[in-house]
Amino acid sequence: MKNYYSAGSRKWIVLWGFTALWLVGTTLGTWSAVLYGASGPVGSPRWYPYLGVAVMWAVGAYLAWFANNLPCTSVTVNGDGVVEGRVTFPFRFVRRVLQHDEIIPLQLIEHKYEDGDTFFVLRLPVHLVPGHDMVLAEGSQDHCLAEKEAFLAAIDHLVAKPK
Repeated sequence: MKNYYSAGSRKWIVLWGFTALWLVGTTLGTWSAVLYGASGPVGSPRWYPYLGVAVMWAVGAYLAWFANNLPCTSVTVNGDGVVEGRVTFPFRFVRRVLQHDEIIPLQLIEHKYEDGDTFFVLRLPVHLVPGHDMVLAEGSQDHCLAEKEAFLAAIDHLVAKPK
């Protein structure tokens, strides 16, 4: 079936990729240090470079924990009338068919940065996973309003569609 609408927040994919690269680099650095040894600055203790490796692993563990708690969210309105919400983490996902009465009204939330710039988030009032909003769009007000109109047009199309 044709998708009438599909949108979501996928910005965390960049963080997931960075975390994977960090852990690969740390693994290669550890392998090299163990295989060939490591030396620190002149006059430093022999264990000094290994302390750096331990710090890199600690940062990698924190990044992995942090990235695993930040999901990508998406909402799809299919041509057959099914509205599906999906929350994707790096190693798991939650998917659920949403009822039409729980997806309206959409919430447009305005945030202000310290320098005075505004940032908007368009979200559904549904939580598939506690603590994580179903985000449809983020950015400028015009972008969020365009996404809102596209979503509502897809929903109206389904409601007006003859059964």
